[in-house]
Amino acid sequence: TCCTVPPPPTSCSLSNGVQGTCEASNSCNGVTSSSSSCSGSDVCCTSNYGTCTANGVQGDCIDSSTCTGVTTSNLCPGPAAITCCTVSSPPAQPASCTANGVTGTCISTSQCTGTSTPGLCSGAADIQCCTTAAPPTPAASCTANGVTGTCISTSQCTGTSTPGLCSGTSQCTGTSTPGLCS
Repeated sequence: TCCTVPPPPTSCSLSNGVQGTCEASNSCNGVTSSSSSCSGSDVCCTSNYGTCTANGVQGDCIDSSTCTGVTTSNLCPGPAAITCCTVSSPPAQPASCTANGVTGTCISTSQCTGTSTPGLCSGAADIQCCTTAAPPTPAASCTANGVTGTCISTSQCTGTSTPGLCSGTSQCTGTSTPGLCS
């Protein structure tokens, strides 16, 4: 009886360094990829397509249809369907903001259940400062006898109040002249 032992399989590696063996494609139980180190019709057989890095995030080279994260093309060996699959990043936390002294969060106006104040957040026009309480309306200013003051309720004024310069029950109170208001 003539007994022959086949030569040991030739080793190969994919372009990303994953090691494999040269085999006939129909005898490979893993992933096949063409390799210049294999002879004839043999292909490089590996257990997987290996790992990759996309935008600084480590991932795996897998079929894009099975990826539950973010896929990036042209980083893996094999057919075009094999892409770099990375875990999707957790969503960024919304920025905080302050609207007239009330702390809020920069979110879409459609998600805000409080008061939206424009102009305080970066991004699209619908990203506004959302506060749970309505920010206080800044007091209007007024001028009485050449002195700049603030329109406030007469009961809050500790200085001189001047009727007729403010709307509602507020009166003008001086703030820049000593002794008018404290």
